[in-house]
Amino acid sequence: LAHALCGRSGQDVGPSPIMSGSAKTLSASISVAVSGGEAGDTLKGGTWRMCYCADYNGCADDESFAALLGTLTILGPSHRNQDSTCQAGMPCSLGPFLGQGLSDQDYIAFVTTAGHYPGSSVVHQAVGSCGAAGTLKDTSSFGGQYKALSSTLEVVLAASDMPRGGVWKMCYCTGGGAAGCTSQNYFGARVGVLTVLGPSPNDQDATCFAGASCVLGGPSGFTGQGLSTNDKIQLVPTSAGASCGTAGASQDPVAGHGEAQAVVTISGNPELVVWYAAETWRLADLPNGGVWLICYCTANHDGCSADSDFAINAGTLTVQGPSASLDATCTALATCSVTGLAGQDLSTSDAVIFVRKGGACGLSARDRDAFQNAAQFVSSGLQVSLAAADLPVGGQWLMCYCVGSAACSTDNDFTGLLGTLSVLGAAPTTQSQVCAHGV
Repeated sequence: LAHALCGRSGQDVGPSPIMSGSAKTLSASISVAVSGGEAGDTLKGGTWRMCYCADYNGCADDESFAALLGTLTILGPSHRNQDSTCQAGMPCSLGPFLGQGLSDQDYIAFVTTAGHYPGSSVVHQAVGSCGAAGTLKDTSSFGGQYKALSSTLEVVLAASDMPRGGVWKMCYCTGGGAAGCTSQNYFGARVGVLTVLGPSPNDQDATCFAGASCVLGGPSGFTGQGLSTNDKIQLVPTSAGASCGTAGASQDPVAGHGEAQAVVTISGNPELVVWYAAETWRLADLPNGGVWLICYCTANHDGCSADSDFAINAGTLTVQGPSASLDATCTALATCSVTGLAGQDLSTSDAVIFVRKGGACGLSARDRDAFQNAAQFVSSGLQVSLAAADLPVGGQWLMCYCVGSAACSTDNDFTGLLGTLSVLGAAPTTQSQVCAHGV
C-alpha cells in the first residue's frame, strides 16, 4: 500500500489482493506482465508502492524488497463486495461506490452468460466472470444497457430495469465514458453483487374454472428471489389496461372478495402458492370468468399496503367460465332459449345443469325432476335451447356452468354460476283439491 515502506512491509495479501498476493518476476524485456479481469492481477483500485529486489539473495523475504521503484495506481472500485439489494419493479439507487479515481465517466454492466436466462435457470444467478470471454451484458433486464455512474458515484435504476427477481454480478469499467466502455472486456473489475427481490420469470401463468378452487404457483410453487409467506398478490383485470403497480392498477373488487391474497404453503409443503377457495359458507373466491394480471409484492416493501407496492407482474390468471350473472325467463311446457351468454373461453363444448334455487353450484345436485334429468349443452351462438319437455313445471333454478375443458362428468364439476332461470307456470303439477258435493 502507498503508506507502507519498502523492506519493512510485506506484499499485499488481501482481502482480494492484487497480483494474486505474490511478488512478480521481471521478464527478459525488463517488464512485468499484469493481467486484468475478475481473476486477474488488478482486482481493486488503490495505490501501492512498487518495491524492488535485485536477485542477489533470492528475494525470499520482505526485507529483500528494500528499493522503492515507484507507485502503482489502479483506477477502479476499492473492493469487490459493494453489494446492493433492490425490489423488482421498483426504482433503486446503487452506491455511492468507493474506489480510486471514480467518476461519472465510469459504467457498470450487469452480466450473464449465453443460455443462462432464459434457458438453464428460471431465476438469474451471479454467473460469468467480469471481463472474461463468454460473459455478456444482460439484455433481458436493465434495459439491455451499461449503466453510467452519476456525479455522486451512484447508479440509478428505473423500475423497468428490474422486471424480475434474481442475482447479478456488477462489473465495472473505469473512465472510458460512453465511447470507451463499449464491450465486455473493458468491464474487468467486479464491484459487487446486485440482488433483486421478486418473482421470476414473469410468465407464471395459471388457468382455473369459475367457481372452482384454484392454486396459483403451479406444482412447483412461485419461483423467484427472496420470496416468502409474508408476500402478497393482487389480481388486476387486464381490461383495466394498466400495468402492475401503476395508476389504475388495483385489486379486482370481486375476485378474491376484493382482497389481496397472502402467499402460503399448503400441508407443510415448501412450495409457495396462493389458494383461492371454491364456494363454502361464502361465495367462491373466483366466481366469474376473465383474465387478470398476477401482481406480486415482496414483504420487504412497506408491508404491501398500497396498490403501487404490487409492482411486479408474476404472470396471468385466466378463469374460464361465465363472466356475469344472466337472468332468464321461460314458460312451462314451452320451448325456450337462454341467450346472451358471455364469459371467458366459452364454447359449444360447454354444458349447463339446473339446481333448485337455494342450492349452490358445485355443491348441490341437479334437479332430476326437470330438464329430463340431463345436462344441457351450449349450442352455436352461445345459447342454451330448452325443449318443452325440459320445463314441465314452474319454478326457479340456478344455471350452473361447466366449460368443456373440464370433465363435466359430475354435478360438482358445474361450478360456474351462469345466472337464474325463472319458469312461469304451476308448480308442482299435483296441486289436487278435494271438494264436497253441494258445499
